[in-house]
Amino acid sequence: MLLICAEARARADGGSTTDAAAVDAYYRVRKRAFATATQPVAITAEQVLKERFWELCFEFQTWYDMLRTRQALDVTTGTLVSLPGYKAPNHLRAFEEADFQFPLPLAEVLKNPDLAL
Repeated sequence: MLLICAEARARADGGSTTDAAAVDAYYRVRKRAFATATQPVAITAEQVLKERFWELCFEFQTWYDMLRTRQALDVTTGTLVSLPGYKAPNHLRAFEEADFQFPLPLAEVLKNPDLAL
């Protein structure tokens, strides 16, 4: 929740913010992992998104951030990259736009045979 607050404020302020509540929210999460981290004066939406990737990677929540932003964290370089065309280290192929579509629910297809699979 803290990172959602920080990202929302940073995006609302044009990509970066000095808002004390947003910076504090980001810092509270960051300090849990890095005890010696100092509190920044300003944060960017990119910083918050990277922190969200690291914080939520084993909770299976990052996929929804990837769909929402169309960006992925390249763990080999530590940078955010464009998701379409990005090939993750353990994947066999690069992501395509077709990978970002949710399937039609089977219950709806069974109710309406005119829906194409």
